[in-house]
Amino acid sequence: MPQTSHSLRTRNSICAAVSTDTNSGTGTAAGRLRIENSSNVLLVEFILSNPAFGTPTGGSMTLNNAAAGTPVASGTAAWARFIDRDGGLVVQTDVTGSGGTGGVTSLPTTTITTGVPVALTGTPVTYSAPL
Repeated sequence: MPQTSHSLRTRNSICAAVSTDTNSGTGTAAGRLRIENSSNVLLVEFILSNPAFGTPTGGSMTLNNAAAGTPVASGTAAWARFIDRDGGLVVQTDVTGSGGTGGVTSLPTTTITTGVPVALTGTPVTYSAPL
């Protein structure tokens, strides 16, 4: 399997591009974060603020305030899809829970339950550019 390594400056630039693209679009809608299970079934969607992320640092960036999401299905989060204001896919990443390793997008929890609102407060949601 091929491996790639990026400098810290490049990783910060990747983060900045994801942030810019998530905030872009001609529509008045906000960017969105969609959380899906391993079968690509939508579990919950969050409406993002603009700008969606803070300033990249250390090759990562933290999601700014997002409205709480109401789950439409129960399951384990496996994928995060960042969507621009026009509904276009910006990036799809794998997910890890808070304190986990290996996932590009870190969420407070990977367990999503229908009927239990999901708030992205407390433990920050982060996006880390690939090494």
